[in-house]
Amino acid sequence: MEIGLLGQPGVDVFFVISGFLITYLLLKEFDRAGTISLKRFYLRRFFRIFPAFYVFLAVVGLLWRGGVVSFNLRSYVTAATYTYNYSRLASGWALGHCWSLSLEEQFYLLWPPCLALLGRKKSSYLAFGIIALSPVSRGVSYFVAPAFRGSEGIMLHTRLDTIMFGCLIALLWEDAAFNRFLDRVLRPGLVAFSAFFFLVVSPIAEAHFWAKYTWPVGYTLRGACVSAVLIYAIRSPASGLGRILNGRAIRHIGVISYSLYL
Repeated sequence: MEIGLLGQPGVDVFFVISGFLITYLLLKEFDRAGTISLKRFYLRRFFRIFPAFYVFLAVVGLLWRGGVVSFNLRSYVTAATYTYNYSRLASGWALGHCWSLSLEEQFYLLWPPCLALLGRKKSSYLAFGIIALSPVSRGVSYFVAPAFRGSEGIMLHTRLDTIMFGCLIALLWEDAAFNRFLDRVLRPGLVAFSAFFFLVVSPIAEAHFWAKYTWPVGYTLRGACVSAVLIYAIRSPASGLGRILNGRAIRHIGVISYSLYL
């Protein structure tokens, strides 16, 4: 049930951006109001995600009953309950992309309460710790749950580092030491190398070495590369990369991205 090679770059980018935006907006709310309203957050997520998703599921269900598409009942139930990414027996092209939405929903369930309870500084430590320990988590999962060895790319505890890169960027965005570090190291050459590694080197390494690359370092390196490009584009909007990523067409795709995903 692993995602195909051609779809991985888009998912990685989506995860990093999602982690950044969710955390950044929650922190802005905290700075403005002195607290984070989990009730308002979950209401916003509900109306943003649930109606369109369950309409999609209803249409797919009708197509399934009509014999147009094929999948098993377990796939349908786990998609509807946002547990698709932990179902070994889920199958079918029509619902295959639901693993990423399941992972995102699990992230939404856990991260905002942590941020509200721990605050900015402790949440930064937590995000960094998750990134650092995710390769260990994948290794433990490999030996403890061998039945899920083909699912390391879609489970929350084995892919959370990609999202946490975005969260950590948002947490450190206004930190003076972090920005001085970025001023020293985030040069166009490093950004170009990050993009080349992400788009060319990493897919080749995965095609040749598969889990020997992705489990210990691959997912984490991809998250780091996306983060470098994202930070540069935000900090340098007048650069060529910044103008492209902030262009009208890209912004429009961002607005309709959820519909395109479904």
